[in-house]
Amino acid sequence: MTGNIYPGYQEPGKGSVMIARRAIIRGYEQTGNVSEVARVFGASRKTVRRVLRRWEEEGESGLKDRSRRPHNSPRKTSAAVEGMSIALRKKTGYGRDRIARILRERGVEVKPSTVRYVLRRYKLSSRHKRSRYRQRNRFYDFETLYPLQPFQVDLKEVYDSTTLSEETLRRARRLNIPPYQWTAIDVKTRLRFISYSYEKTFTNGLLFMLLLICFLRSFGVEHKITLQTHIIPDGIIRL
Repeated sequence: MTGNIYPGYQEPGKGSVMIARRAIIRGYEQTGNVSEVARVFGASRKTVRRVLRRWEEEGESGLKDRSRRPHNSPRKTSAAVEGMSIALRKKTGYGRDRIARILRERGVEVKPSTVRYVLRRYKLSSRHKRSRYRQRNRFYDFETLYPLQPFQVDLKEVYDSTTLSEETLRRARRLNIPPYQWTAIDVKTRLRFISYSYEKTFTNGLLFMLLLICFLRSFGVEHKITLQTHIIPDGIIRL
């Protein structure tokens, strides 16, 4: 037996693997020598024996490609975790980190990366995608602004059930942490001044802004300070 019966065996993209395996069987029927067939086809003797064994046991169907999926996957995510992750995603639209945190609170140990793989496998993409080319509107002329001149004042509820877990909220209430956060952000430098209160009232908001101004004046800030906020009717205070 001389020459290569099927030179495309080593290049499956250029020839049918089924044809190559049939050629191996014909070559062995002609020579009866596994080593010679392996040399001619450029394959290992183990490969030739496997093709012959499958041909003897299964016939033509034994020449088809088989799944390379392992028989045992000890690290595979359980069906219960997959089901809970999918249900939470469809119900809330939460991302992998928040879903993993909720499952851990329920006693299910799972990593955010595991949730990510599950969502990707079931093609549950996020509801909204941010455009990397989105342009941000600029409401200030940053070239003419001075530091500590215009401020944006806002109010935030600390006990936010949409971002914090139930365990965190219970702990915050037990420690009597103030539920409201007042924030003043310097538009130029993004420097933040933060204060907390137990009540959401106009008086607390006004006191926070007056305290901010007094604090800045005590450090020699003499220029006009503008506070933009939704706390008062017209939304702007200039002092």
